[in-house]
Amino acid sequence: MKLKSITLNNFKGMDNIEFSLDQKTTVIFGINGVGKSTILKAIDLLYANIIAKLTKKKTTEFDKDDISYGKSKATIEAKFVFEDGEEKEYSRSFDRANGRNNNPNQLKELVEKIENNYIVKGYDDGEGNWIEETDDKNMPIFANYGVNRIVLDVPVRAPKEQFEKLDAFDKAIKSTIDFRNLFKWFRNQEDIENQAKVRNNNMGYEDRSLKVVKKAMLAMLDGFEDIHIERKSLSMKVTKNGRNFKINQLSDGEKCTISLFGDLARRMALANPGRENPLEGTGVVLIDELELHMHTSWQRKVLGVLKETFPNIQFIITTHSPQILGELDDKYNLVYLKKEI
Repeated sequence: MKLKSITLNNFKGMDNIEFSLDQKTTVIFGINGVGKSTILKAIDLLYANIIAKLTKKKTTEFDKDDISYGKSKATIEAKFVFEDGEEKEYSRSFDRANGRNNNPNQLKELVEKIENNYIVKGYDDGEGNWIEETDDKNMPIFANYGVNRIVLDVPVRAPKEQFEKLDAFDKAIKSTIDFRNLFKWFRNQEDIENQAKVRNNNMGYEDRSLKVVKKAMLAMLDGFEDIHIERKSLSMKVTKNGRNFKINQLSDGEKCTISLFGDLARRMALANPGRENPLEGTGVVLIDELELHMHTSWQRKVLGVLKETFPNIQFIITTHSPQILGELDDKYNLVYLKKEI
């Protein structure tokens, strides 16, 4: 499931503008104030309702300030396309006088399609017993990473938790990196791996999900060899040029990169239980100002490394970076926004 197009009407100064995304990774650029982040917010608001319906949690509502000045109503519309070629439309609107309209029928059809395609549910056996089934279907993810995404919130305690597939959507619309859940998931997977080593008398065993997440977290970083949780200090540590460092001792660029790649990889591992390599899963990921905290040499390679690490993700990013723009080719959609005079 990917985005084919999105249309904004009277939304935060964008009036009747359609963006054709064609399921590709899209790079949006332009000077400050032209609406780059506005496009990401609009997509996020659509996914907020979809995820809320899937997970039975509270959605994110429109704000009256989202309506363009002097207008009475704002609308966001999107077309989604599935692997079988079927397309679904969904729109949300907000009226200053009458409030929101979340198009419940459109939303119901879209969510039912998602559930039928990607989620295995239990069933009633006819005798009052609910039978759980193993959900090994692979599900597309969504995540939104804003400009304030780097928050290394390490839990004081990290109790063991049972993570489920739909947890891939947990805090996906918050525009921050969910480092707390990354830390807890990472520790849990290390425990699972260590238990399997002892149980099977195989000290070389590697947990598949943990292995690919570790690989993703270090994909951008030269000289980094290992990443692990230290139990005594309850901290995530990396080995850099032969020395151990806590994550919070690294540069902002290193912290942001490890956390971004790690959070996304964790979501992919949860959402793709049936894949040999969960990082080959699909989905839509928003990143505002991709170059944040990065040296120019990293800016040149970051989008390529993201696409190599997560080859089937449809990234939609904003940037000011000439280095990022200079690396693009015809495999990407390039959207230039300019200020109306």
